Amino acid sequence: ERERDNLALRALGLLADDEDVAELQLQLLGDQVLGFYDDVEKRMVVVTDAGLDVAAMVTYAHEYTHALQDAAFGLDSLETDADGQDDRSLARTALIEGDATVTMVAWAIENLSQEELVEIGTMPVPSMEGIPSWMVNQLQWPYTAGQVWVSSLAGGNPLQPQFAELDAAYADPPGSTEQIIHLEKW
Repeated sequence: ERERDNLALRALGLLADDEDVAELQLQLLGDQVLGFYDDVEKRMVVVTDAGLDVAAMVTYAHEYTHALQDAAFGLDSLETDADGQDDRSLARTALIEGDATVTMVAWAIENLSQEELVEIGTMPVPSMEGIPSWMVNQLQWPYTAGQVWVSSLAGGNPLQPQFAELDAAYADPPGSTEQIIHLEKW
């Protein structure tokens, strides 16, 4: 599968002959991931050598939201890894990540000091040098577009999101990224 992906991406001009999609993904994710929720093992992991600093607290808020999503709605039921359903999977990932991002921001505003909020805004962005821009965009899209979509569903107020319509989205999840980009299509 890896070799097939490499061949297809090279044919489309998205990878150079000496680039490997799996190696690039590992490099990208290794530099980006501060934590994750494992919905199979039902556990959260926050990666930090600094203890419970601001980055770890914000990451924990995001990942804890995933644990709550899984408990309330069952993340497997969204079928984000269904064969042949890449667009639908990306839309549903945007629901999941957008929800966690909106919730994380609301938690941070409510619970962190002004100094800690400023610290978040000044954290250095990991280097993306050597990573094709399409890979970076593919990684970021569920978070950024998902946050905009979920914010619209949650009333647009980052201080007090309303989650009723968002909860309904888990019962009737988006079927395409078009629905994320154009809320009226959902």
